[in-house]
Amino acid sequence: MTNKLPLFSFNETGLSLQSKGNEQQTCLWVEVKKILIITTDKGPFVDDVFWVFQTATGGIIVPSETAVVDDKKIMDCAKYFPNFNWGLALKSATSVENAEFIVWEQAS
Repeated sequence: MTNKLPLFSFNETGLSLQSKGNEQQTCLWVEVKKILIITTDKGPFVDDVFWVFQTATGGIIVPSETAVVDDKKIMDCAKYFPNFNWGLALKSATSVENAEFIVWEQAS
């Protein structure tokens, strides 16, 4: 049986996301400039929460319905980012509107 959800994994150096079509995206933690959690008003029957890891050249968008690899959850990535804003992350979890929550930004 094939997995219908994208697969993400991460380690101490970065994140990778494998799409349904087997396209692989990778991002090193040192490349991340900003992390956003984007919510929409489309849930709960479609994915309505997205984690965005922005880099200088693009980034990776991870849907909240993404399959988990090796029992790692997307929120566990926060440990690699000092001063991650857990208050905004929790606020995003209750959002039912179109909104963006900047939960981490690289210091200038």
